[in-house]
Amino acid sequence: ELQNEYSALFEKAGWTVVPSRYYTDIVTKKPREIDLVLEKNTTVSDTFRRRSDDVVFTVRLFLASKYFPSTCLLRDIVKKEKTVEQVISDAGILDEEDIKAYAERPHHYSIKNKPKVVKSWDIKGQQDFLYDALTSSVHALIDLENSTSAAGYCVNYSVIATNSFNNFYIRDESTDGASQINEYQQLEWDYNYRDMKGAQKQRVFFVDIISKETVDQFLKDIENDIWLIKNRLYWNFFGHNAQR
Repeated sequence: ELQNEYSALFEKAGWTVVPSRYYTDIVTKKPREIDLVLEKNTTVSDTFRRRSDDVVFTVRLFLASKYFPSTCLLRDIVKKEKTVEQVISDAGILDEEDIKAYAERPHHYSIKNKPKVVKSWDIKGQQDFLYDALTSSVHALIDLENSTSAAGYCVNYSVIATNSFNNFYIRDESTDGASQINEYQQLEWDYNYRDMKGAQKQRVFFVDIISKETVDQFLKDIENDIWLIKNRLYWNFFGHNAQR
């Protein structure tokens, strides 16, 4: 089963795996399961590995796994810098000043891909598969992002995990053809919704879409995000001693 395969991959990489966690869907207001919640707790330190064992943060991934049995076509769109800054800020802890301060080691939302583009989908018979995974991962994040973690600080990401990119293709607006995907991607979703209190919300989400073959690169980029967060929190708590 796909869910178990990803659970094993993330456990091997040192992540804590919580399978089949319930959340309340913001649309139906009913309980629903997210396939995996993946957590990694990290002690705050700076670039010189000075530590504070009292300050710990969690990076949390809300992962929906999905088989895609037939062709899925994605479309390139331009990633706007201000949108990237806002999405990174919404994820937690980091802000636009951090993006500028650590430009030599950019956040994975900033570097994916070259040139700076983000992926969106073109509906070609795969709407239900992709939309179901997208709403599951994003709705779980919305409901659970403020839930208590083992650490006092938490950064949350939405992730879709597929069986393979064999059926995934991408095209940009300047070409008629499409090429097969061999790297993990990001979907951009400009989402208008009502929260559990009925308040109207508008928020942009970047949702990473990964395959088993691209997990290693994805985790490498997430580890760089963890490095950024460690330095930001060290700076917050120990100011003049931190390397920024």
